[in-house]
Amino acid sequence: MEVPTVDDLYRQRVDALISIGNLPASKQKIVDYSVYKQNHDPVCTADYTLFNMSFSYDHDAYWNYTAAIPAGASVLVFTGYLDPATPPKYAVDENVTMEGTNKVLVEFPFTNHGIMDNTPLAKKPQVSCGTTILASYLAANGDFSQLQTTCIAQVERLNFSTWSVDDSNNLFGSDSRTKTNKSFSTKPK
Repeated sequence: MEVPTVDDLYRQRVDALISIGNLPASKQKIVDYSVYKQNHDPVCTADYTLFNMSFSYDHDAYWNYTAAIPAGASVLVFTGYLDPATPPKYAVDENVTMEGTNKVLVEFPFTNHGIMDNTPLAKKPQVSCGTTILASYLAANGDFSQLQTTCIAQVERLNFSTWSVDDSNNLFGSDSRTKTNKSFSTKPK
């Protein structure tokens, strides 16, 4: 497999629909990759900070096994359907394969990465649904019968059709469509 260059990584991020990266982040990916490969790859050059460390270890009895829930414990897992960093399939897989029954997977249909920060209520944007659920879980010492999840239906939804051109430009940084009554038109220029 050919290792992408910093320029390749940066271009992938620029071309992505949703991205949290930039050129410094792309360079950091090469540094991270070099650590994982113990600097044994042509991409690992003096152009980047190189570290003399290893993250590899011999496989042990726990390798490739999902954790089991200890007796008396419970597990609360969050996922957002719009998460490009950790897609929901991983949370679903973890929940299904984790041994034990005292677990709950809380799914947010209109949320991206970072449930605590990205689940504002539509009518009370200062209130985080994710934080509300986590607080109820902790206050009940992990007792799921007291978990407060009703706020999920009240989480603010993304609705790009109602945004003004100015808001869209502030968020996305370009005006690639024709302005019509302060909203986007689908007609090309």
